[in-house]
Amino acid sequence: MTKFASHLLLAAVLITAGNSQIPLPKRPLGFVYKGGEPTAPIHLEAFVDLTCPDCQQAWPTLKKVADMYGPETVQFTLQLFPLPYHTNAFLAAQSVYAVEAYNTSLVISWMDVIFENQNQLYDFQTMDKNRYDVINIIADLGSKIDIDKTVIKDGLTNTKYNEHTRISWKYGCSRTVSGTPFFFLNGVFVSQASAAWTVEEWKLLIDPLLKLDVRDFLKL
Repeated sequence: MTKFASHLLLAAVLITAGNSQIPLPKRPLGFVYKGGEPTAPIHLEAFVDLTCPDCQQAWPTLKKVADMYGPETVQFTLQLFPLPYHTNAFLAAQSVYAVEAYNTSLVISWMDVIFENQNQLYDFQTMDKNRYDVINIIADLGSKIDIDKTVIKDGLTNTKYNEHTRISWKYGCSRTVSGTPFFFLNGVFVSQASAAWTVEEWKLLIDPLLKLDVRDFLKL
């Protein structure tokens, strides 16, 4: 992320923070991977932009981490944070809400599809296309998991899903998210984590937390 882009996003965060209350969602925000339990001792959150190459790199590893520990140990939650300087990021994020409304069990598969075909949505690939061309590109990807094009196309023109996406972005701002991927572990920002982290690096961070008990907390 360039210095200019960082300043642009910081300005957006400050503006958002100074505005009125973010609309309260009807349920906790984010998409939980494979039924991760709320009672899991480890809560891993990743704020992602579906058109961000770094998020594309991190995505397979994060899924492997969640699969390795299982839903009773790690609740892995994806939070959508479309970056304003990625032209098509907002539409990509909004499409997730359209798929969720159609069939919640397809959300993760849909994210897989977007990440796998991310190159079709890069700024330089769509610079000669208008908004409706991009909507059609995203909608056409639905065929890869047997979702009719009209489901996604209608969702990308639906004001309700547009509002959901705006709220998810504002929520990220309220959590001081300033780029993607952005990681929280048990509610705390993991500053050292990067898109290039391996499963083993995540394991080195998570395993010691699973060994803590009441006596450890008393020593803190």
